[in-house]
Amino acid sequence: TEWLLPVFNKEFRLKPVNFGFSTLVAQHDSLFLKLPEALPDDYYAPTAVRILLEYQVDVQLDKNTDAYFKLTALDVGFANYVRNYSFYRDNYDWLGLEGILNWGVGIRRTF
Repeated sequence: TEWLLPVFNKEFRLKPVNFGFSTLVAQHDSLFLKLPEALPDDYYAPTAVRILLEYQVDVQLDKNTDAYFKLTALDVGFANYVRNYSFYRDNYDWLGLEGILNWGVGIRRTF
């Protein structure tokens, strides 16, 4: 969905619904080299690869420039939110989503 917004005799394009995902890969010499021996046999091995679930509002300022607002949650954070909804609801704002979301604003320029 895209809407044209006339502001100060200029048209901006608002794109309010953008969902996506990306991956986050941690590369560190001492990350998960060896698991402790006390773990149960059926314990899954940790991974350094995570999926980020994203929602973004985008405003196209001109042909080469966008401004955006983005909300992001890690896959494990979202799974924990679903499993323990009452904990997040009782301890965080925005129906508990404040406990798992990160947000950011930025400007993207195409060269």
